[in-house]
Amino acid sequence: MSNQNTVTPGLAIFERLAPLGYPLIRITAGLMLMPHGAQKLFGWFGGYGLEATGQFFEGSLGMSPGILFALLAGLVEFFGGLALVLGLLTRPAAAGGDLYAGGGADGTHGQRLLLDRRRCRIPAAVGPDCLWYFPARR
Repeated sequence: MSNQNTVTPGLAIFERLAPLGYPLIRITAGLMLMPHGAQKLFGWFGGYGLEATGQFFEGSLGMSPGILFALLAGLVEFFGGLALVLGLLTRPAAAGGDLYAGGGADGTHGQRLLLDRRRCRIPAAVGPDCLWYFPARR
């Protein structure tokens, strides 16, 4: 008679570690976002601070007023990352980071690589952004 409750010993460790998957992804993403925001807001980690980042946003990227966009970018990155690390408001924090990253990737290159007025060019990469910018037509 065979025991149907047996688990291959190598796979048992994955079953025990499975509950840690989502928290590890969430914490890692937050820890990657926070230093980027700290560079923009405080000039930490080799960043230039809010004023210089604002000048870059306005002068090089054409985003006016630059200091406002630099402040928004820094707030989303730093405090959104902190919220992800702490597990607070994780869905709004992740959505804010996603919208920020999609707009930043699209605006920085100046060629409308990801989004244009008619369609999403890379929907798998920025699916939620596509839904935000281009809601379904009726």
